[in-house]
Amino acid sequence: MRGCIKIQPMICIILPPALTGGAVCIKIAKDGSARMTFKL
Repeated sequence: MRGCIKIQPMICIILPPALTGGAVCIKIAKDGSARMTFKL
């Protein structure tokens, strides 16, 4: 998936254009915390 190739594990969900037309990315850090970002 584009924009999601990083050292840390990342889960990206590409949303349909009918909803937001963007992507929701959840990055999981080494300490176990999860960071969620929205790319529109």
